[in-house]
Amino acid sequence: MTLIEKWTDAFQRVFFAALDRVAEYLPNLLGALLVLGLGWLAARIVRALAVRAVMLLDVLLARFMPAARLRTAERASVAGSAQTVGSIVFWVVMVLFVATAAQVLGLEALTDWLSGLLRYLPTLGAGVVIIIGGLLAGRLVRHIITATPLRFELRNREMLGRVAQVTIVATAILVGADQVGVKVTFLVVLVAAVALAVAGGIALSVSLGARDYVANLIGAHQLRKSLVVGQRIQLGGFEGRVLDLTPVSVVLETQSGRVMLPARLCNEQAVVLMDETQP
Repeated sequence: MTLIEKWTDAFQRVFFAALDRVAEYLPNLLGALLVLGLGWLAARIVRALAVRAVMLLDVLLARFMPAARLRTAERASVAGSAQTVGSIVFWVVMVLFVATAAQVLGLEALTDWLSGLLRYLPTLGAGVVIIIGGLLAGRLVRHIITATPLRFELRNREMLGRVAQVTIVATAILVGADQVGVKVTFLVVLVAAVALAVAGGIALSVSLGARDYVANLIGAHQLRKSLVVGQRIQLGGFEGRVLDLTPVSVVLETQSGRVMLPARLCNEQAVVLMDETQP
C-alpha cells in the first residue's frame, strides 16, 4: 500500500466516523433547535403580555385614582419601565428553554449551571417584584400628596411628594436587595443618614415657610383683644372700619372698598384708633 493510499484510507475512516457522529447527534440537535425556536416564540408572547399588564395597571390607577394621572414625560417613563419589565420576563423564559435545549444536547456542565440559575430565579423574582411594587407605590403616593388640597403651596406639596416617593422607593430597594441576598447594612446606614439630612432640610423649610402664617396667627390674636367689629382704625397705610377679624387677617371697609390686611402688621406697625367702638 502506497503512502497516498494510506492517507486516503485514513481520511475516509475519519470522514465516515464524523458522518456517523453527526447522524447520531442530528436528532438531538434538531430537537434543541426546535426547543429554542418554541422558547423564543413563547418569550416574545410573554414579554408582550407583561408590557400590556404594566401599562394596564397604570391605566387602572389613573382611572380609579385621578391623583395618579401622569404628565407626558412621566408617561414615557412608565412606558420605558414596562419595556424593561418585558425584557426581564423575556430572558427569564429564554433561560428556561435554553436549559431544556442544553439537556437535550447532553451538555451537562451548561445544564448544571443553568439549573442553579433557575433555582435562584424565584428569589431574584421576589426581589424584583418588591422593587417594582415600591416604584409604583412611591409614584402613587407622590401624586396623591401633590393633588391633595393642603395648606402648603403647590411647590411645597410637590417637594413633600418627592420625599415620600424617594423614601418608599429606597425602602423597597433595600428590602428587595435583602431578599436577593445582597448585604445591605452599609446601604441602610447611608440611606438613614441621607433621610436624616433630608428630614432636617424639610423641617427647616417648613418652619421658614410657616413663619408668616404663625406671625399672622399671633397678630390676629392680639387684634381680637384690642379691636372689635365696627371700630375705625388706620393700619398699613389704610384707613377704614373693621368688618371682620379672621384667624390670620383683618378686613377693613375703606373708601376704595374692602381691604384684607395680614394680621402680622399690628406687630410691625402702629395701629391708629380713629374713634371709639360704634354702637
